[in-house]
Amino acid sequence: MKTIGLLGMGIWFAALPSGHATCVELPGDLNGSGDVTIVDIQCAILVSLWSLAEVGDVPACVVVPITDADVDCSGDINIVDVTVVIPAVLGSPLATTLDQDANGCVDVCQQDDGVCAAFECSAYPWDCCKPDVECSSDPCALSAACDGTPSCGGNPCPSGDGAACDDGDVCTVGEICGGGICGGGVAKACNDNDGCTTDECAPDVGCVFSAIAGCICKNPFGPEPSDCCLIHPTPNCQAKACATCVCDIDPFCCETSWDLSCVSATKTDCLFQCGCGLSKAGSCCTEHPLPLCNDLFCMSCVCDKNPACCETSWTQDCAVLATTASECANDCTCETEVPPTTPASVELCHIVGTAGQIVNCPFQLTRGYQYDPPPTGLQTNIAFDAKRLKLVGFYDWVCFGKDGTPPCFEVPVAGSGSFPLSTGHSITLSPSGLSAWQGWGGLLIVNVSKPMATLTTAWLDFCGFLHEDPKIFDVRFQVLSDIKTAGGVVVELSNFLVLSGWDMFGLKAWPEKNLLVMVEKSY
Repeated sequence: MKTIGLLGMGIWFAALPSGHATCVELPGDLNGSGDVTIVDIQCAILVSLWSLAEVGDVPACVVVPITDADVDCSGDINIVDVTVVIPAVLGSPLATTLDQDANGCVDVCQQDDGVCAAFECSAYPWDCCKPDVECSSDPCALSAACDGTPSCGGNPCPSGDGAACDDGDVCTVGEICGGGICGGGVAKACNDNDGCTTDECAPDVGCVFSAIAGCICKNPFGPEPSDCCLIHPTPNCQAKACATCVCDIDPFCCETSWDLSCVSATKTDCLFQCGCGLSKAGSCCTEHPLPLCNDLFCMSCVCDKNPACCETSWTQDCAVLATTASECANDCTCETEVPPTTPASVELCHIVGTAGQIVNCPFQLTRGYQYDPPPTGLQTNIAFDAKRLKLVGFYDWVCFGKDGTPPCFEVPVAGSGSFPLSTGHSITLSPSGLSAWQGWGGLLIVNVSKPMATLTTAWLDFCGFLHEDPKIFDVRFQVLSDIKTAGGVVVELSNFLVLSGWDMFGLKAWPEKNLLVMVEKSY
């Protein structure tokens, strides 16, 4: 039997058979009405909050098996399932990242169902069984538009005005043909988003970034500026073997910038040189249905002994090879492996004040890296000392003019009589009444009408400088008795999950800047 763990919070269901779940007849119909309606969205929100609370019975609105609430077949019931139910109610198709064959079923749910969909040949080639289709890691392999023609930057100007061309100047981009002459380009933008360097373009070499003497540059939550696994505006990356492999495939990556195509190569053709994307793969020490595992050196050894572990699935035989008693003992550490975890709780703010004083605790969220996707939803518990603090409410400045223009007012954004956030997101509380928050409660933030709407565009650069506004809302408290001790009273978050589209992130706190920073979630 397979178990479903709700956010790792101790609520378990031995309900799903081993392997992937399958699509139910009507995904999202939690109340068994025979249709998917706004009632099911409300029910999905209640189930997600129930899982967050860790206590009580399954909400009464759920009449189908509780495992059917795991609409995305992830093994967890959380805010992601809410965002899958919403398009079903609106009559909108699922995002292609979830449903590549557009059949209304999340792709993960239909793996191993005995039917081979076209998407499986590119996304899950180890599962593909479609006749006469050759599976390939080449993204063009299934495209009729791909004729195998290599890119031809710097070649002579093609015939015909308006065609793209290259004038040979590395500091210009966007040149086109006109009267047989290549020109009309614009200056290339050189910006490494590093506040401790100067940015300029040299005609002979391209972008040049020179360090500013005495400038201190550090982002404690972001990647190294030349991380091979992440997009960055400068060419090349810090791991020599990885850079060599990628640039042999696409010289652009070591000549101009490390863009999305370079990062894609680190996860496909150059996986064994780069190891990118393995952090979300299953543990090398346990059996799981997909190939690969989360330790590059261990995976390389095991797959050398048994190639099926990297091609078909990571079976029990693969896990046995990864134990320290096996031939891969020098590369695998399964007997002592401690998986990385995101923190169990983080500090939102510290409150000091005198009795009767009203104090705001800002909820400020930012990405740790410019190219991380922006947050679109969030769920968390909030804990505080009810003997010292009383929750007053949640507030945001909302503008009521056309397209978010004045007049603007500070309004309540959670609880009875509240307004949506300025981004259009709604906050649902558990308990629903503010007076019932006696030191603890949970909240869920989602935009029902526009599930992909961004909560904030804020991000940290490589030096830790903040860009854009991170403010989501204020949590407002009344001080019940004088708080004058150093550090004050701490307001904490726990069981948190940040949603970005269909990706999940954790949180870390940066107390010195009063910021919550999105970080890759560890499982």
